[in-house]
Amino acid sequence: MNLDDTAAERLLAFCGRLPAFPGDQRQVESNARFALECFAQRRSAIENEIHTGGQPGQDMAALRCELEALDAAHSVVTQLWQRRFGTALAAG
Repeated sequence: MNLDDTAAERLLAFCGRLPAFPGDQRQVESNARFALECFAQRRSAIENEIHTGGQPGQDMAALRCELEALDAAHSVVTQLWQRRFGTALAAG
């Protein structure tokens, strides 16, 4: 998964402000959904790499660790949303 420079900067800016969610709820929701979608895309790419056996010399344990990190990142965003707005982030 490759992000263009603008998307990469947006993801970094959002994650760099955690645990705060600055802005109004609509803006935060847009940024949270964007981050979660980036995490989901990367997760899908990693799962595909694991399923196909990966590239020669690729460390499967590292890919599994990255999957766990992506799951944790997803959990952090959704739990911070819950704490800030008192409701679950609705499925998008």
